Amino acid sequence: MPRSKHSPAPVAPTSEAVLAEDVRSLGAQVAALVAQVDSLSQRIQILTQAVDDVREDLGLVLDASSQPRPAPSVMHITSMPKNALAPDFGERINRYTASDVPPDEEMDTERTGARHEATACQRGLWD
Repeated sequence: MPRSKHSPAPVAPTSEAVLAEDVRSLGAQVAALVAQVDSLSQRIQILTQAVDDVREDLGLVLDASSQPRPAPSVMHITSMPKNALAPDFGERINRYTASDVPPDEEMDTERTGARHEATACQRGLWD
């Protein structure tokens, strides 16, 4: 049987050339990996800051709800201006006191000439 001639094997690149190509490829991959790790590191820092802010806000809310709240200040109103949009509205509040208002009997007599029992029940508001 005739022996077939084997074609000569292709010339393989030298091992140094292959090694150099592998090093370049690995270098590019490492550079890409470093960039991705840096990006992830920045995102983690942002998320950590956001969690810290939420934790601080939640702590303030919980602390504020556990402490007794001071009673709101009370302002007794004796007179109120008609125009709430007036520029001097704040100055006109409480301009008149209870002593400035005439007694119920005088008001009734002036308006109707007779005394009404309905207005007498409002006397307790000014006493």
